[in-house]
Amino acid sequence: MNTAVSVLTRSAAGMRPAQAAPSPTRYQICVRCIMDTTDPAIVFDERGVCNHCKLIADNRDRYWLPDERGRAKLEALIAEIKQAGWGRDYDCIMGLSGGVDSSYLAMKAHEWGLRVLAVHIDGGWNTQIAVRNIERMVAELGFDLYTFVIDWEEMRDLQIAFLKAGVPNQDVPQDHAFFAGLYREAARQRIRYVLTGGNYATESILPAAWGYSAMDLIHLRAINMQFGSRPLRKFPQLGFFYFNFYLPKIKKVRIVAPLDLMPYSKSEAIRELHHKFGWQYYGASTTSRGSPASSRLITCRPGLALTNGGPIFRASLRRARLVVSARWLKCSSRCTNRRSWSKTRNLCSRSWG
Repeated sequence: MNTAVSVLTRSAAGMRPAQAAPSPTRYQICVRCIMDTTDPAIVFDERGVCNHCKLIADNRDRYWLPDERGRAKLEALIAEIKQAGWGRDYDCIMGLSGGVDSSYLAMKAHEWGLRVLAVHIDGGWNTQIAVRNIERMVAELGFDLYTFVIDWEEMRDLQIAFLKAGVPNQDVPQDHAFFAGLYREAARQRIRYVLTGGNYATESILPAAWGYSAMDLIHLRAINMQFGSRPLRKFPQLGFFYFNFYLPKIKKVRIVAPLDLMPYSKSEAIRELHHKFGWQYYGASTTSRGSPASSRLITCRPGLALTNGGPIFRASLRRARLVVSARWLKCSSRCTNRRSWSKTRNLCSRSWG
């Protein structure tokens, strides 16, 4: 998700992929990075450095400001966000996937004193590690969490349709749903600032020949019509007019990337998240309180005693509120459970697990 958000943010900021001549017929790999002639539009200079590396070097100082310039812009941005949220329930909204970038941004937003509405779009691909990370972050930071569970049969059929179509960007179905759910909730809640974990430091390259905008609803619907087997009745959708005119012009929604205004190292972020929250990295096991031995996933089954989840799980029940969008939700194990609804703001006491 973060890569797509990053591409969307760069595009909105005015950055465009470099125009490149057709690649040579012989195989070649960049001497500076791992990009090679599997990108049909790649171009190498006389030193063997690819156009992607050159694009990064040319735009680094423009898009990533890990210095005093970034500090000043970040302080001004935080002040603007707080001013826009005056008199409202939330200052800003952000997507929370349980990954490194969004989790680290959530931690920093809490440090900045922002009142954040966290949004998680469950597209059916959640891992147990991601679910645990979300539960821990929300519990420790005290954020409200809105979750939208996409109809699994529609998501599955649409993903198969994209596989049959053979298009390079197979992330379009989930990315479109994530953005549509997040931005529509921002408009519904009248929240003017959307924080994105997309960042120039770690997500600078996406060859134009390998990807396609996840925001093109015509593209998505055309593939579903030709290769899908069912209509998209519940799948979150966002059209060109809504994204490019209604959100920024009518609702005054701004999408901002705070990680571009500070020093950011993914390895350092992982270590800090693990130390403070027991956050677990997808690609490695941990031996402290983030290990499977000390915390476990609690699936939602009818009649399950929520107090069986351990101290972190119980803390989340006291401190976190999950704003749900449907009376029936599917958990990561695909079971169903009826939720108890409050008469005020549709708040449910169920936590992640």
